[in-house]
Amino acid sequence: MSETLSLQHPFPALSDGSRSYYGGSQKLLTRNYVRKAGCGVICAANILLYLGRHHPECGEGPFAELGREDPVPTAAFCCCCDRLQRRYLPVLPHFGLTGPQVAWGMNRYCRRYHLPYRMRWRFGRRRFWDDIASMLEQDIPPTLAIGPNFPALWGRRKLRFYRQLPDGSYRLATSVNRHFVTVTGLDGEWLRISSWGREYYVSRQELTDYITGPSAWLVSNLGLVRRV
Repeated sequence: MSETLSLQHPFPALSDGSRSYYGGSQKLLTRNYVRKAGCGVICAANILLYLGRHHPECGEGPFAELGREDPVPTAAFCCCCDRLQRRYLPVLPHFGLTGPQVAWGMNRYCRRYHLPYRMRWRFGRRRFWDDIASMLEQDIPPTLAIGPNFPALWGRRKLRFYRQLPDGSYRLATSVNRHFVTVTGLDGEWLRISSWGREYYVSRQELTDYITGPSAWLVSNLGLVRRV
C-alpha cells in the first residue's frame, strides 16, 4: 500500500491554556488508577469527539457538545471522560480494559445517545491493513491495541514510537506494550497515531514484526467503528 490515507478533518486539539494536545491523554484524568490504565477510555473518547464534531448524525451526547469548541478545553474533556469511564468503561486498576470491553462500552454509549455506529473488535491478521485503510476512508479513526507479550503476558519486549522531525526524518521517542492508541493516518511505511496527547508514528514493518513475534494477533488488533 503506497497511497497516503488520513482522516478528512483535523484531529481534535485540546488545550489547557499553556499546552496543546493531539487528542486526549489519560495523564489528564482525575483518578490515579485511570491515569495509569485508562488508554482505552481515551481512545473511545477520541472517536466520540471526532464523530461528534464531523459527523452530523452524531450530534447527541456530551462529546458532541465538546466538538463545538476548538481547541477543546482539557477540563471539559476530562469531565466527559470521567463520565464515560464510570458509566460505560469501568477500568480495572493495574489491568485497564480489553479490546472487547472497549467495544462493549462504546456500543452502550452509542445506543444510549442514539448514535448510528457500533464498534466491533476484530481478531486475526486477515484484512488488518485493509480495515485500517477502510476506516480512514470512511473518516472514522480506528483503535489499535498494542497488546502484551503473548503467551508470556508480562514479557518486556515493546513496540517503538517515533516523532517526525522538521526535515521529515523520524526519531525514536518511546517504546510501549499493553497500550491502546488512536490511528489518524497511514501510508506505505508509517502509521500515524495519537497517544498521550501527542502525535507519534509507528513503522508498519515493526508493528507486524511485534505482533507476529513477541505478541500475537489475538491480543494486538483493531477496534473498528461502522455505521449501522
